[in-house]
Amino acid sequence: MSRGMTLIETLLAVGMTSIVGAGISGMMHVLSSDVAMQHEVRTGIVRAALVQSRLSSYVGRCRCLVDLEPNQAVIWLCDDNGDDAVGAAEVRWLHHDEHTGTATIRWIDTDTPDTLPVWDTPESVDWWQQLDTLGSRADTRVGRLELAGDLGGFSFRDTFNGSALNRRRDAMERRRIEVDLDLKLGADTRAHRIGESIRLHRAPGGEAAP
Repeated sequence: MSRGMTLIETLLAVGMTSIVGAGISGMMHVLSSDVAMQHEVRTGIVRAALVQSRLSSYVGRCRCLVDLEPNQAVIWLCDDNGDDAVGAAEVRWLHHDEHTGTATIRWIDTDTPDTLPVWDTPESVDWWQQLDTLGSRADTRVGRLELAGDLGGFSFRDTFNGSALNRRRDAMERRRIEVDLDLKLGADTRAHRIGESIRLHRAPGGEAAP
């Protein structure tokens, strides 16, 4: 003849069920946190790879850098006319704005490229002043492309700490740059480091690029 559970047995069963339930709940919480963390890691890696790809499309194929500071760089992208001098239309300005959290590439566009200046001694040029001056002309436009957004930080490593003239000379000799990124991911940021080498480095006034 079967009998029901005693009060003690019932309490033990309830206690065991509660313990097992708490263990399962804790395990699910850990798994959920781990999945969320892995998603953030993957998102950070994908975003860093995207910034790397965009940076490479400029730095990798450029002739050389003509200026480099912690949060900005000036790139001699190409020598379109083969004169071995830096023309305004051949330059790209890369700047990180810490207030907007964006890194932006800018360039000068015009329907009359022959009116743009050409510099034989780029180490003596204040490139950011030139960008402002050229951008204010009636016959030019400033093109813009966002290289990266949602940045907590963007800084070039090992920049030259000296006079503007020597800084530009140093930039023109560089064949590789590295950038420390802080990517915003929700309420957190994740640090990444990217870099790129100039494949065919040719400083202005040197041997013409092949």
